[in-house]
Amino acid sequence: MAPNGIVKNVIIRQRAFDPDIITISPGTTVVWTNEDTMSHRVAHLPELPSERELFYSEALFTGDTFRYTFRTAGRYSYGDPQIAGGRKSVVIVE
Repeated sequence: MAPNGIVKNVIIRQRAFDPDIITISPGTTVVWTNEDTMSHRVAHLPELPSERELFYSEALFTGDTFRYTFRTAGRYSYGDPQIAGGRKSVVIVE
């Protein structure tokens, strides 16, 4: 469970994350669930050279989940590196 007890869910379907942008408070755990028919990964996509990658899931098959607890305020872009086109979703922690 998340340190503050809050969990937000993101569904992966049709090669997209739903919702695409979420706003949460520090200590919230985001749980991604793959409801697509193909496998996906969830990876933090740092936007600045000074940022380090915070999370990178294994392949998530249909029904699999991945969770990450965000502890620090900021804007975190993420996506599935297997999907071309640079589509990014965002977690905003404030």
